[in-house]
Amino acid sequence: MAVIPKAKKRKKSDRRKDEEACDKLFSLITRSIGMCESGRLDHKGNLQCAHGISRSYKPIRWDPRNAWCLCAGCHVFYTLRPLEWDEWLHERWGEALYGEMRQTALGGVRPDMKVLRAELVQMWKQIDGG
Repeated sequence: MAVIPKAKKRKKSDRRKDEEACDKLFSLITRSIGMCESGRLDHKGNLQCAHGISRSYKPIRWDPRNAWCLCAGCHVFYTLRPLEWDEWLHERWGEALYGEMRQTALGGVRPDMKVLRAELVQMWKQIDGG
């Protein structure tokens, strides 16, 4: 029987570390609203950061216009119903901003992670009173 060597753990790049820190800060900032913004339910518990356009599009991943504070139930509801989510986005953004966000997602520039991280830290300090 052959022995299969364990895969070596790769070190996280500085960019990846910055992305993770930005994700955490961005989520805290978005959830600091303190209530579900969906309009479907009046929930305050188990709040999550929901992205209008998938967070896989880095140019708008940390854009505050692309995130809402949703309760877990609404987040799952819209995740499983993308057509309803698309309608909700159109209502919230309007056609002009919807088009702008789509265009930026598809062809925008990735943010400088060091600069973004510093900006998010400052935003969180203002919210958190620090």
